Amino acid sequence: MGEESGKAAGRWRARIYIGFFAALLGGITLWDVMSEDRFFSDTENRILAAKPEADYRSVLSGVWEAEYETYLTDQFVQRDRWIGIKTLSQKLMGKKDINGVYLAGDGYLIERHPQSETDPVRAEQKASKLKNDVKQWRDLTAKRGGRVDVMLVPTADRILLDKLPPSAEDYDQEAWLKTLDDIRIPVERKLAAHADEEIYYRTDHHWTTLGAYYGYQAWAESRGMEARPLSSYDRITVSSSFLGTLHSRLNLDMSPDTIEVFLPEEGMQCRVWYDLEETPSDSLYAQKHLQTKNQYGIFLDENHALVRIENEGAGEGSILVIKDSYANCFVPFLCAHYKQVYVIDRRYYRGEIEEFIEDNGIVDVLVLYNVIHFIEDYY
Repeated sequence: MGEESGKAAGRWRARIYIGFFAALLGGITLWDVMSEDRFFSDTENRILAAKPEADYRSVLSGVWEAEYETYLTDQFVQRDRWIGIKTLSQKLMGKKDINGVYLAGDGYLIERHPQSETDPVRAEQKASKLKNDVKQWRDLTAKRGGRVDVMLVPTADRILLDKLPPSAEDYDQEAWLKTLDDIRIPVERKLAAHADEEIYYRTDHHWTTLGAYYGYQAWAESRGMEARPLSSYDRITVSSSFLGTLHSRLNLDMSPDTIEVFLPEEGMQCRVWYDLEETPSDSLYAQKHLQTKNQYGIFLDENHALVRIENEGAGEGSILVIKDSYANCFVPFLCAHYKQVYVIDRRYYRGEIEEFIEDNGIVDVLVLYNVIHFIEDYY
């Protein structure tokens, strides 16, 4: 009798557990269905997938099923919280590579760039394209006594090697960079010499303002110029709560980064035009971004197709910077040397670079990307 009652109690417990989890799953599903779709994720700083429309071809080809799965993943209720729970569970299991991010030493999150995910043919094509572009631009700027420089910045996984997990495997950026040695500034040497300083953010994929300053030093030295000394800048902390793009992938509880701006002690009077705006801004820094998730956007108001900067107190001449977002915190250092600085992001700019150089009488050109973004985005 006691054995039968024990079995009955076990069956009831099993039914209670099953009922509880069924109710929980049903509740989450109902909550998910009733919740409005989100257009943008502040945490991940990206547009989320919208519900795809089904048609005969997309269903038969499997495209609709794949897009719908992405939609469900992006729009799942409390997605950000579930990302954090999943990351924490993987961390407790001892994983050091989660969602393409290394849990590295000294509290760093470092983006992973595996060799297997970098197409060698694509990398070779981008290097060849850059060489051809530089040749054309040098022919144009030489008429005005100008020059063309290239700065391709290694990502943190190639400079902060001592912080990586022992099993880390990444793309050999150095070997690829050697194919461009005749046209580029070897900025990696300067960064490696300062690898014990905070030259990359701990929670974001960008270099810090200090890292960009050392890049500026490398640029000046390559031209036989003297960079402004670090002591000539007022280093102002504008945020102590920055959690960047790598943190967004994991959503772990961790200490935020600080963001600094370096202001020349004597100041600069710059006017900045973004895209086709008629009214200029009077600052290189867009403070509004400090109230958002994407605080790195304070530098040059994030990314624009074209930015024009005039500095009345600077020297003569002009420079065109062709760039990704790594250049955003670098450009202010150039403003001390040129009366006009133009910035083009080719992901958004649809004009011809050669025409722009000629039409605006550009003297110097600087191509500035991080290595991985260059291979992915340059065209």
